[in-house]
This record gives sequence, C-alpha cells and structure tokens, in this order.
Amino acid sequence: VWLAVAFYVFSGICQPMFVDFLKYRGFMGGKDPSIPSTHMGVLLNTLGMTSVGLLYKLQNAWPRLSLTQYRNMTVVAGIDLLSQGMVMYGQLKVGGGLYVVLYSSCTVWTAVLSRFLMNKPLATGQWMGGAEGPLG
Repeated sequence: VWLAVAFYVFSGICQPMFVDFLKYRGFMGGKDPSIPSTHMGVLLNTLGMTSVGLLYKLQNAWPRLSLTQYRNMTVVAGIDLLSQGMVMYGQLKVGGGLYVVLYSSCTVWTAVLSRFLMNKPLATGQWMGGAEGPLG
C-alpha cells in the first residue's frame, strides 16, 4: 500500500515540472508544426491514480454494485475527466509555479462551497486544514 501511495504522491509532485519541461520544448501544442503536440503531461497523474486503483483491485474483490451506483460512478468519472482537462489547460496557460498555488486552493473552494451551498458547518480544524495548502 505504501508503495502505491508514495508513487501517487511522487506523480502529483512531479507533474507540474514534467508539463513545464514538455511545454518549454514545444511538445504541448508549441508553435513549431514539425514537433507534434502531445498529452503526455497527464501521464504522471494518470499513472499515479492507476497504481492506487490496481493495488485496490489486487487486494479486494470488485464490489457488486447496482445500476444506479454504476451510473453515479460514471457521472463522477466524467466530471473528473472534464476537471482534469480544465486543470491541464490552466497549467499550460499559467505555468507550473502558479498552477501549484492555484490548485492547492481547491480544498478551500470545496470547503467554502460545501458551507454556503450545502449549509454544512465546518469545524475549526477543517478550516485550518483547508487553509494549510494555499498558505503553506
């Protein structure tokens, strides 16, 4: 389990640097038409998430789910795919440094939206945990 978690964390840390490396060499939709555009920027993130999923599958039987649960999983996966596309687009536009700061604020926005849209009260520790990423 620790190996998959370590790989997942490593992939998340290295992805912004990997994308900047590819972008500055023209492989992420550069101006030089002789160099093909690639989507390798999401490779590390995809490998990290896949390693955790495969490890779970190796240690646990796949649960029996209802059609409604599969539909809900498909909707969540589609939203995540759209989110990853928008994150990659943003990272290509602003660069890795600013991307890391902005992406770390996702926790705060999730807390704020759950507080004001769902009327879910958050404990002081939850607010402090959400603020730790952007402030750190």
